[in-house]
Amino acid sequence: MDAKGRLPAGVASLADLIPIAAERNPDGIAVADRGTTITWSDADARAGRLAAALAESGVTAGDRVGVHHRKCTDGFLAMHAVVRRGGIAVPLDPTASGSYLGSVVERTGCEVLVTHDDCRRTATSLVDSGALRAVVGLDALDAPAGVVALDPTTVDRLDPLGPAGTRPDDPAYLITTSGSTATPKSICHTHASALAYVGFKLAAYDFGPDDRISDLAPNHFDISTQALWVTPAVGATNVVIPDQHQILPASLSQLMADERLTVWYGVPYLLTQLVSRGSLAERDLSHLRWVLFGGEVLAPQVLADLMRQLPGARFSNVYGPAEVNACTVHHLDELPTGEEPVPIGGPVADTAVRVVDPDLGVTPRQGAPAEVGPGEQGELWVSAPTMMQGYWNLPELTSRSVVDWDGKRWYQTGDLGYQRADGALVFSGRVDHQVKIRGYRVELESVESILEDLDGVANAVVAVARSTDGGDVLIAGILPEPGSEVDHEALRRWADSRLPAYAVPTRFSPIGSVAVTGSGKLDRREIRSNLVDAHHGEGDI
Repeated sequence: MDAKGRLPAGVASLADLIPIAAERNPDGIAVADRGTTITWSDADARAGRLAAALAESGVTAGDRVGVHHRKCTDGFLAMHAVVRRGGIAVPLDPTASGSYLGSVVERTGCEVLVTHDDCRRTATSLVDSGALRAVVGLDALDAPAGVVALDPTTVDRLDPLGPAGTRPDDPAYLITTSGSTATPKSICHTHASALAYVGFKLAAYDFGPDDRISDLAPNHFDISTQALWVTPAVGATNVVIPDQHQILPASLSQLMADERLTVWYGVPYLLTQLVSRGSLAERDLSHLRWVLFGGEVLAPQVLADLMRQLPGARFSNVYGPAEVNACTVHHLDELPTGEEPVPIGGPVADTAVRVVDPDLGVTPRQGAPAEVGPGEQGELWVSAPTMMQGYWNLPELTSRSVVDWDGKRWYQTGDLGYQRADGALVFSGRVDHQVKIRGYRVELESVESILEDLDGVANAVVAVARSTDGGDVLIAGILPEPGSEVDHEALRRWADSRLPAYAVPTRFSPIGSVAVTGSGKLDRREIRSNLVDAHHGEGDI
């Protein structure tokens, strides 16, 4: 980078990041993945050939392209190839069912898919559904008539393409999250909002070409944006953290040591696992200098323990819903004490955060919203250059969530928080029933609605419970229709086919006595409390 907090000269869009990294640091390692590496020069050529394949598939500016990969080098290059061609990348959950992915493809208008044989089963189900006109990356695909299929060998023979001309306000990628109904919603970020995020990271952290940065979040999860866009901006190395290492904490810490990781960025759940079962004392993690975490709350006791075990690293809490990428940071300069939550800090450059009277709800009102004073809880409103363009093809939802005020666009986060006496912001909950599971956003009403769509289910109530490994899981209470009995295994198969894996309840239980409110509706709060108490009492979550 040219100066701290500034993008490299010549970067006008995300498509420019790899070519400029290749020009400045051609022999630097771009990606380290399961014992193999590629240089930035290699990455530029491979992304260029994949962009050429997209051109052969008929992709033009503004076309949505599904990127269906597990965490790997090819997935990283596919995201860059799409924006290089001028398309809009739609990363798809590689663990999701074909039915769920089909709903995302349909709503976003994806007609081209970039994938790999590792994802062949669900990829071919999308082909068979008739939703696609082209597939890139599958070997020996027996494609239906009218569907273009380019295998890896064909792609490797193409001449690389350079970046297509894109404007800062052009859409670059869509991040799909759970909606408050059974329908997923996709957040649209532009090249400008993504590059503003890159600029924030460069200003907040002294990343450079010698860094080896964790690449562990799947591309459909917004934390992946650091590995995708920030790493090439400084010519650093993406170190791919395969899923199997994330399941086994001791294996994860060993990989961190073997790869001489210098920067970690992930969800608190994984850090909690590293503290409790990661054998940190047995690892040489002296290279690690930044530990960044976000996406959910990290217990202060866990953070203090982690800081003691990694004395050479600095720690930073990064806050920001996917709609604004990131908007506040809090660097930890000393061990947290007591039970006070770890602050989310203060706004980054060119960002403003207001704590607004929560009684306003999420519907825009006339005049200026009433802000609350220090120490008072309110809803966090954010105005930032990292903000989304809006929800894809959902203008009414966008207008309910983003308001004009004081000459700025403000995103109403739905998060509750307060400002401490020292000015630091503290997250304190939600105004709705949205929760975080392993850092992923889940709307409880969405899960309940999908479960209630199964014949024989009158009502479903979903709650969050603590699992034995220290993370959060979903549990569901089921009230059958009169005269019906619900097969819980059938219900699980139903949920598996319609929900991403992280949103599928781990257990289903009958709702015993039905609690109702004074208005005669199900008292979901009481039922949730009873479900959690009962399951924790059984001690086997």
